Amino acid sequence: MTTLLKIELRKNLTYPTFWILAGFYLVFLFLVVYAFQGMNWQSANPETGALEDVSMGFFAFPMVWRTVGYIAGYMGLFLAILIIINITNEFSFRTLRQSIINGQSREEFLFSKLGLVLIISIVATLWVFGTSLIIGGMNSGSEITPMFTDVHWISAVFMQVFGYLSLAVFASVLLRNSGLTVFLYLAYVIIIERIFWLLPDNIDRFLPAQSLSTLIPFPFPDQAIPPEGQAGGFPMLPDQNFSGVEMVIAFVWIVGFWGLSYWLIRRRDL
Repeated sequence: MTTLLKIELRKNLTYPTFWILAGFYLVFLFLVVYAFQGMNWQSANPETGALEDVSMGFFAFPMVWRTVGYIAGYMGLFLAILIIINITNEFSFRTLRQSIINGQSREEFLFSKLGLVLIISIVATLWVFGTSLIIGGMNSGSEITPMFTDVHWISAVFMQVFGYLSLAVFASVLLRNSGLTVFLYLAYVIIIERIFWLLPDNIDRFLPAQSLSTLIPFPFPDQAIPPEGQAGGFPMLPDQNFSGVEMVIAFVWIVGFWGLSYWLIRRRDL
């Protein structure tokens, strides 16, 4: 596994597209978060006319873990495209076939991609962790007690990134064409599954992309949620609690993506 991973890293670290897409994720995530936290989150009080802070702690501890994680979910599309290009190029340029001729097994090929996806997911998660620490420190007071209160959301970030990249692996092995795979992947994740939003929650929560997106729901401040039973509530407000059930559903899909990818590689000609 170590040798396979070294070969995989050597191929990617010398590939300009790898650095461009990875750089987009790292730089854009930090810049977008930094830009949002720097906005003037103030509104005039209708009674006194005085300006009041309405940021509601989105970028302060402990909510910053969820806020940055939620934004990172959208930026993860850069990493998915990176994986799609990486794998489809193996088919387009016949490098996979040549590797098989040289003695590499199909299982080893998939293991090398699994190692690459794991490394990218870990690095992306660490970047979200570091960005959250920096932005949270900039927007929090001198108190450090609640800093790591909700840090467990970082595990959901890893699962989400790893899940989206696993879906990208499956789509790449299935379609084998970079342009078509990128188009259909983005269309499915951004548009097609959205059509099923009208389905009951106990059904659409089991869809692949939906199960991954709900790992980190839109962070809604507690002080903005009306008391239970009060008029003007938010019946469509997503559950704000960390859900182990959603993690299990996502894990099952991840196993399924890799299982199907393995089945396709074993069954189809290269």
